[in-house]
Amino acid sequence: MKIAVVENLPAFAESLQTLLRQWAEENRASLVWTSFSSAEDFLSVCAGEFDLIFMDIQMDGLDGISAARRLRDEGFDGHIVF
Repeated sequence: MKIAVVENLPAFAESLQTLLRQWAEENRASLVWTSFSSAEDFLSVCAGEFDLIFMDIQMDGLDGISAARRLRDEGFDGHIVF
């Protein structure tokens, strides 16, 4: 399982990264850590490469809800957690 995190607050991103890294090691998952300044950047770079995306709802530019809609419209069938 490949996991991405889209979060624009560094302190929260680091905390989530620590928790997910531990979980990934215990469950043979691949934590692909990705932190972008906006959901729009994430969509343009690598949205289709993940099985699970942790998405911030409130970000500059494109918000997480709109980003999730675009992901679904483009065929993403993985899980998105807000």
